[in-house]
Amino acid sequence: MPTSEQIEDWRGRAETIRQALVTRRSEIEGLTNAAVELAAKIDSIKTATGLVDDAAAHASRASRDDAWRSHRQAMDQITAEAFESSLRHDDGIIDAQLSQTSQAADLRQAVQASATTSANLKRADELHSEALDLKSVLQGEIGGALTVIGLPPDMHLAELDRWLLRRVSALELAAGLKGASNELQSVQDDAKAQIERLASALKTAGIMAVDTAFDTLLLSLQTVVDQQKKRLTEFANAGKSVDSLTAEFVARKRDFADAQSIDDEWQRDWDAAVGSCWLGEVSSRPVPAEISQVLSLIAEISPLEVERESLSHRIEAMRRDQEQFVHAVQSIASTLGLATDEDPLKLAASLRRHLELARLNDEKRRGKRADLEQAETAHRQAMEAIALHEAEASTFTSFFGADSLVEVSGKIEQANRRSDLERQLRQLDQRVTAACRSETMEDAEAILTELDQSQLEAEAATLAARIEGQDREAHDLHARRTQADRALAAIGGDDAVARLDEERRTVLVELEEKAIRFARLKLGITAAHQALQIYRDTHRTSMLQRASEAFRTITRGSYLRLATQPSDDKELLVGVPVAGRSKLATDMSTGTRAQLYLALRIAGYHEFAKTRPSLPFIADDILETFDDFRSEEACRLLAEMAKTGQVIVATHHRHLIDIARGMCPAITVHDLPM
Repeated sequence: MPTSEQIEDWRGRAETIRQALVTRRSEIEGLTNAAVELAAKIDSIKTATGLVDDAAAHASRASRDDAWRSHRQAMDQITAEAFESSLRHDDGIIDAQLSQTSQAADLRQAVQASATTSANLKRADELHSEALDLKSVLQGEIGGALTVIGLPPDMHLAELDRWLLRRVSALELAAGLKGASNELQSVQDDAKAQIERLASALKTAGIMAVDTAFDTLLLSLQTVVDQQKKRLTEFANAGKSVDSLTAEFVARKRDFADAQSIDDEWQRDWDAAVGSCWLGEVSSRPVPAEISQVLSLIAEISPLEVERESLSHRIEAMRRDQEQFVHAVQSIASTLGLATDEDPLKLAASLRRHLELARLNDEKRRGKRADLEQAETAHRQAMEAIALHEAEASTFTSFFGADSLVEVSGKIEQANRRSDLERQLRQLDQRVTAACRSETMEDAEAILTELDQSQLEAEAATLAARIEGQDREAHDLHARRTQADRALAAIGGDDAVARLDEERRTVLVELEEKAIRFARLKLGITAAHQALQIYRDTHRTSMLQRASEAFRTITRGSYLRLATQPSDDKELLVGVPVAGRSKLATDMSTGTRAQLYLALRIAGYHEFAKTRPSLPFIADDILETFDDFRSEEACRLLAEMAKTGQVIVATHHRHLIDIARGMCPAITVHDLPM
């Protein structure tokens, strides 16, 4: 009978063989498809280009070498023609490979891949056959074991498991049936003896059993036993009740005597306490309930007294504050020349309006002063520029002896024209002296005056004809030299020339492939740079525009906008002022750099809040280097940010709080302890 370990071993081996067969079939199918595809690719390349694979090329090379050896031995016309034919065929193959390098490389790769695929397919077939052999051996081993126990040899392992389970169940049932039969006989013998004992017990109790069945006798005996137990229990309970009630009566009697003694003693103490105070003078002495009400009323008097004192103190303090307020308001009104006999509240409201008007006038005054300073600065710069321009104009007019700049411009154009003519004259002099082979122009003129023009023209025509003939002769000589070089390259004592030529062509092919790869990489890098630049231009537009607006607002128009300029492989941020050239952040003042930093942070916050939940904006004394006007503009921008998210600004300058309240009255100020 096969053991469970042997069956598990069979199952594991069968599963391993099954997986191996599935894997090998998949590999064979994939490799077969790949081989078919590669063969089709090779055929298509050969058909489209006329190329041959390396094997055919080597065969052609071997045929050419054989023809050359035959020609060297015979040195006749037949072997020469055979060698020429083989050489032309081999040169055609090489020329085709060189002219179609990429197709030749594809063909070579396809042939190599086809050979590799064929080898892998052969190995996969071998492994598949080995797996089938292992499967046959395992089936023979299982079939032999099943035949021994009388089962069909082709039974599956799952059916064998079910058969073994049914066999075990049948054996267990047979064993259980035999044990049950033995137990039944023993129980029957024991029941007969118990029936005799029960009948004897009932007879002893005075009960005659009419029915000798075991259940009837057992029920009769149980009834007698239950009646006897009930009587004994009732008797025991009655005795316990008598003892418990007797003990409870004695305890209650003792407790009553103790309570009566305590009550008498408390009454004597109460009478003594009442008699020792003013309550003893009352005709009828009060009971404890009446005294409890009086004590609760007395306890309420002390808190009311404390509250009365507190209210009196608060009223007195408020009266003093009111008098101080009236005195302060009247003193300020008297200082300002206002009537002091009005109602203090109306007078305070009037003073508040005067204060607001004074603040507005002060802000306007500071704004006008700043505008005046800017206008004076612009006027001074303009006057300086005019003076510089007049000085430069006076220099030019005095130099050229002209009355206006228009005449100076004409003089300069004439000077430039003269310089061009002089340069052309020098070039012509150099060409003439070079042609005449003289050192100076005077010598060249002397030589030219001695020559006859008609004779020079005839000589020029003769030289032109000679040059044309010599040029054709040079071309013919070059062609003959090329043919001789080719003939010399085709003839040699061994294949060294051919090998060198093959190596040269191989190097040329490699150089071409590397050049193509370099060009692709260069184009890829260029495309990546262009894509990165486009990405930057696309994603920085909105943020740069918002930062420009914020920077222009904070600087009160001193800077028009922000821009970027390339520097090597990065970009630099510059500010474009109203007047003057662009400035880098490093060229700006400390205060302007702080304003630029705040403008960038404001723009970045708005860009972030477009696509994400807004976060708190925290700034620590960022307005420290700002003047009051730029602080107002900055607070206005921060107030707009507060519509999107929370804005927290920490500062130790009190005047910034007033400026912020003027721009955004709804701000909350927190004074932190130092």
